[in-house]
Amino acid sequence: MGNGKPETRAILDEAVGENLDRLISLDMRGDLFLPKIYRRAREHEGRPLVLAAAEKIVAAVNKDRRGILILTGFRIPPTGAPETDGIIGSAVIAHTLMRALGAIPVFACEPEVQPVLEAALTSVGLSSTTLGTDWTGTSQPSSDAIIVSYELDTDASDVAALFDRLEGLALCLAIERPGRNAQGYYHFAGGARVEGVIAPVDDLYELLQSRGVPTVAIGDFGNELGMGVLRETVADNIPSGRDCGCGCGGGIACPTLADVTIACTVSDWGAYALAAMICHLRDRPDAYISLDLYRRTVNEANLAGAIDGTSRLAIPDIDGISLDFNGMLVEMIRGVVSYPNRPMMENRNRMYAAEQRRGLADLPKNESE
Repeated sequence: MGNGKPETRAILDEAVGENLDRLISLDMRGDLFLPKIYRRAREHEGRPLVLAAAEKIVAAVNKDRRGILILTGFRIPPTGAPETDGIIGSAVIAHTLMRALGAIPVFACEPEVQPVLEAALTSVGLSSTTLGTDWTGTSQPSSDAIIVSYELDTDASDVAALFDRLEGLALCLAIERPGRNAQGYYHFAGGARVEGVIAPVDDLYELLQSRGVPTVAIGDFGNELGMGVLRETVADNIPSGRDCGCGCGGGIACPTLADVTIACTVSDWGAYALAAMICHLRDRPDAYISLDLYRRTVNEANLAGAIDGTSRLAIPDIDGISLDFNGMLVEMIRGVVSYPNRPMMENRNRMYAAEQRRGLADLPKNESE
């Protein structure tokens, strides 16, 4: 048995997680940096990253704690428009969380991020309610998702007190959310400092963490919230890693840790794969987003003000990667989850692998149904 599962199911889960990790760790930039941070995260976790994160989320949600706090939104000066990366993935995973787990997606972000986030959530079929820290209600708002306004001068304890009046928080998930470095500054991956547009949501993350709320973080460069396990790898492998060059005396890496860290090519890719892994664990393939719904979500977020973080243009690219490519990836992820779950794939090879793990392998290696 593995984690209380039949051994054949544990093998299947690990195989699906392995395949998803491979898809989201393609070195699209062609600089050999992503393989290094992925390797570091994988060494730390010791198993497929999306599997570890999905199991953490599934285990955290229960009838008393159904809220999943999602921190996202990377605003880009001078306009402060949020980039597509992070927000799209957050909507995709919110879609799965509600349908596969009955969880309530809760967001905390700057007011300027909210119109884009609302458009993305509406596109995946979720209604949302936006609250300020002055909200005095005592019952759960009647919407699928909740957005809490977090301004530049918001006190994290006020937001935490608001959450105490809402559905209990099961877990905090950071997706492409800027994370401050050891000196307290936010940076782009190349080293430029980001000032005047990023609210200190890190305070809320760390406060909840100190209260024992589990955490999962998804990032693609190490300058994101929760990527602390990658700090030294980032410092050792890119020019801005140890010295950002902005004058603060530190690099871009965020030292804040997460219980599970997903390092991937594009943060949104990690969110797509995590959503698919949750669908797999819950045997709910229908809870994964359709291609049509995905494309609509990207376009609507773009029309609501999201920009591509690489080109800084108002186009439906994500980190410079086209909507067509991302759509193909969404469908490949669906295939990775659905193909081995076909009834005829419950074969003797999987049974043999289970026997090997138990030290009882006596089945023919080459025999399958």
